[in-house]
Amino acid sequence: MRTILILFFTSFFAATASADNLDEAAKCAATFKVLTSLRANSEDLGDHFTKQGFMSWDMMGIYAEHERGRVFTNGEISNLVTQYQTELDNQQPNGNAFVPYVRSCTGWTYQIGQIFISDASDQQKKTLLLDPSNNPSLAFEYPHSTWPQMKDLFFEAHQIWIDLVKN
Repeated sequence: MRTILILFFTSFFAATASADNLDEAAKCAATFKVLTSLRANSEDLGDHFTKQGFMSWDMMGIYAEHERGRVFTNGEISNLVTQYQTELDNQQPNGNAFVPYVRSCTGWTYQIGQIFISDASDQQKKTLLLDPSNNPSLAFEYPHSTWPQMKDLFFEAHQIWIDLVKN
């Protein structure tokens, strides 16, 4: 019995440890992927959220190499994004599981964008991008005063996405 408990706790902590910045950036990319569905009603909004998704995608590449010691293929990154998109939607099919990520991922990509456009050297930017305070997490806040409208926009995007997935 003791051996079974040790194996359980070891596997539990190993699974918990695998939820790193790559996974969190993938959840952001998955959230922005849903938001790209707004392209059906607004090309500009679709493009905006596509760019947000690409930023998350680019950071996934940095985290994969830095934290997991290898470069992931585009297919592996795409599969991870799709996995989180499905998992989040299965948690709450009404879209509510994505809402904390809409808020935090927008704040995170805003922060990352500020680093990219700064006058810092490339080495300083790399250091800043990997600084724990800039890691994707639910601690980031939506950076604009339009949160209620953004939340409504997400639910519109989620419905479009659901309609596209089912057809």
